[in-house]
Amino acid sequence: MPDPFAAAARQVNATRRGGRFADGWGGSGGGLRAAGGGRLHADWMMSALSVNQLLRSALATVRTRARELVLNHSAASPIPKIFAENIVGKDGITLQAQSSSARANQRIEAAFYRWAEPRYASVDRRLSWLDIETMIAEQEPVDGEVLLRLVRGFENPFGFAVEMLDPEQLDHTYHVEPAPGRNAIVMGVEVDRWGGPVAYHLHANHPSETGYGRNRKRLRVPADDVVHQFLSWRAKQVRGLTWFA
Repeated sequence: MPDPFAAAARQVNATRRGGRFADGWGGSGGGLRAAGGGRLHADWMMSALSVNQLLRSALATVRTRARELVLNHSAASPIPKIFAENIVGKDGITLQAQSSSARANQRIEAAFYRWAEPRYASVDRRLSWLDIETMIAEQEPVDGEVLLRLVRGFENPFGFAVEMLDPEQLDHTYHVEPAPGRNAIVMGVEVDRWGGPVAYHLHANHPSETGYGRNRKRLRVPADDVVHQFLSWRAKQVRGLTWFA
């Protein structure tokens, strides 16, 4: 039986002798063919920007387009609900205390489920913890990121509540270069010299609402009080990109 590998090797050697792979990987000039020019590559748009420069120029546009798709197109509209149903479920992510005391476990769980009611879980007293979990699962695929503010010392019996934020409250146009004694701010996120989040510079409400003009102030919230959840697809990424992109 003829050896198929020998036949393939003969074909490759013949191609090499013909010059297709001469001088390295890419052809007569050397290098990678993927970096070649010519008319077939003329309309291939490329960018050498960092991930954060790229996001800064496109973040708002692609997020708005993703939201519009979910609102108006039947193929996209079920996606957030599918994520919520399969990740959170109808009962949410529940708590099961596992201390050595059965009585303590019962008290911990009872307190948690009491806190999880809308009147305690969210600062606006409208969202239960299940509502917040569901919103997280629905929002991240569309907006690409989720922002939660942890409000410690809140005026309720538990001294704690959560504020669900719109990603647009974190201004992607707010940028400050680093200087001696001053951290950089990248798309509203203050970062240390390693790129780790130090604080978030947030608008109190959505910037499109009335009463928020061009000189609106931002509130600096320490990173320990903010949950900023997104999938990173490149190193040093500071903001999330909609999965629809």
